[in-house]
Amino acid sequence: EEDPDAVEIELERHFAKVVLSPWAGWDDYSDEMPHMAKPRILATSSGPIHGVVGADGQVEPTAGAAATPAENPRSHDPLNDDITLLVEPALLPLLSPGIGLGGTWVQLARIQDLGSDKKKKKSKKITTKYWYIDELVLTLPSYHT
Repeated sequence: EEDPDAVEIELERHFAKVVLSPWAGWDDYSDEMPHMAKPRILATSSGPIHGVVGADGQVEPTAGAAATPAENPRSHDPLNDDITLLVEPALLPLLSPGIGLGGTWVQLARIQDLGSDKKKKKSKKITTKYWYIDELVLTLPSYHT
């Protein structure tokens, strides 16, 4: 069995990291892409989510979500949390600050981070979670309104 820390070190050695932040309200004045306006969680997702996931997968904030940290420190808040994207270093020149990217993002997570914390020893270390893009469907300039 591979050591998860060694796997992360190898990923960091071969890929560049790009930090992306949610762009809330990018489509407030248009109805052109309502299916892309808010994050959606796929039915196949097995990680803990901070927020309310509707039947269509769309995520809505929980009451007081901005002021209250998630009960599970490993949960992801798609409305507020940054993600660290792993990309081929040759692609970095194609990216620029402020560009909006929309698509299907997949989180790489350790298996032990996906289960219930009740059965495990409480770990104070929160592992780094990387993401990759499975499908890019939208690219927006930072001045899009």
